[in-house]
Amino acid sequence: MPDMIGVLFDSTVRREVAHIG
Repeated sequence: MPDMIGVLFDSTVRREVAHIG
């Protein structure tokens, strides 16, 4: 299920960006 992977990846990227910002 790529949907789950996509959501997980997006969540991780978003979290990293928020932390960097």
